[in-house]
Parts: sequence; structure tokens; C-alpha cells
Amino acid sequence: VFGIYRRSFDVPPPPAPAQPNDPPGTIYAESLKETIERAVPFYDQHIAPLRAAGYNVLIAAHGNSERGISTRMFGFSTDEVQRITFPLGTPLRVQFNQDGTVARVQVLGESPDQRNLDDFTAVLTAKGIPWTTESLPASEYGEVILLRHGETISSDTVEEGTVLDGITAVKGGFFAGWMNVGLTEKGRASAQTAGELLKAAGIRIDVAFTSSTPDGAKLQAILLKNAGSGMFEPPRYSSDLGDLEQLRRHFPTV
Repeated sequence: VFGIYRRSFDVPPPPAPAQPNDPPGTIYAESLKETIERAVPFYDQHIAPLRAAGYNVLIAAHGNSERGISTRMFGFSTDEVQRITFPLGTPLRVQFNQDGTVARVQVLGESPDQRNLDDFTAVLTAKGIPWTTESLPASEYGEVILLRHGETISSDTVEEGTVLDGITAVKGGFFAGWMNVGLTEKGRASAQTAGELLKAAGIRIDVAFTSSTPDGAKLQAILLKNAGSGMFEPPRYSSDLGDLEQLRRHFPTV
């Protein structure tokens, strides 16, 4: 049943159960179509201008948000985006041509989610977008680093009833993209590994976006701490709010 919602385009899943400290305006059910309608304008207004100005942008978020963004970034069709799920805990380095189209993708490190990575790279190959696991030189046109969070308390691998940071694991085939679902120790470890991979690759992070939930903020904090420690300054601006005027105060060229 869960596969119906995961691979559907406009069928929303059953509403997720409310959790303590859910942020105001939490949405408990959202189809992929609705996610695209939310994510693409945000990408166009807040992320693409930064990348086009030469900044490296990190997006650490839930998978469905990244699927929504990917329809604009990669030009994925409705059929293509339904066939992919971004791999958990796997940094994807996206480089661009001067005209803003994707030039190539680098997969950093050994993915803990090989099945979904294989599905993603198969769509890239079919679309004619080169991808590699080899190191790439820095791009003059700005880069985007995509990272889907690692294991959370809503993952199938976590037993129902498990409590983490005051959150109880509840199963039932729902999407948890708007929920504070809590990173497990495995999820936190994958964030640390992702940060270390960015550091080893020498990738500079200028600006970072994440989901507004506490687990999203925790993911980003772990990742950036390990990516920047002893190598380069942390991002000058990090936000999930998308305040373009505030971004311009930090990045005058946008």
C-alpha cells in the first residue's frame, strides 16, 4: 500500500499522526504533485539565484522535497520523478553548465541506500546526464549538494513504539516529510559521514537550506560541523525561511 503513495503523483498518503512540538502549519499529508507545487517556486526564487551567482548550496532535506526540486533542477518529467527516490544519507554533488543545465553529478562515498541510488542513477543515465563516483574539480558556476536525511524514527527499520527524543515511532505507511520524526543513531552517524565526505572532497559550502523541523536542523548541524571543522568557515547564511532580502544582505550579487 505504501508503494501506491510513494510512486503515485497526485494521490496523497494517509495523514501522519501528530507529534509533540510539531511546528505551526504542519501538513500531515502531501502528494508528490503538491510537493512540486511548493518546492519548485522556492527553488526558483531562493536557491537557483544563489547557485547562478557562483555560490555552493547545500540542501539537506526530506526525500520528497528533493524529488520536487529535482523536476526543475534536472528537468525530470512526471514519469521520471515517480521512478526515483533519493538515497538516504548519500551526498550528491551537482555541477552545472553556464546556461544553468546540469552538467554532471558526483556520488560521494559508499551509499547506505544502494537500491535507491541505483534507481536514481538509472534515470540520470537514461536522460543523458553524466554521473560518477570519481572526484570532480570545483565548478565556476556554483554547485548544489543534495542530501536526503538518514534513518529516522519513522523508518521501516525502527520498531513501532520506539521512543526517541520524546517522539514515538508509529507505523502505517504515511509520509513524514513535514514531521519532526527524529534522527536515530544510525541517521546521525550518516550525517557525520556525509560531512566528512564533503570535507575530504574539498567542497566549500556557502549557504545551506534544511527543513524547518528540529530533526532537519540537527541533521544540518551535524553535517556542517563535520564538513567545515578545521577546513573552511561555516556557511555565512543558513536558513529554511527563504527570505530573499536577508539572503541579499549576505550575498549582494543575488
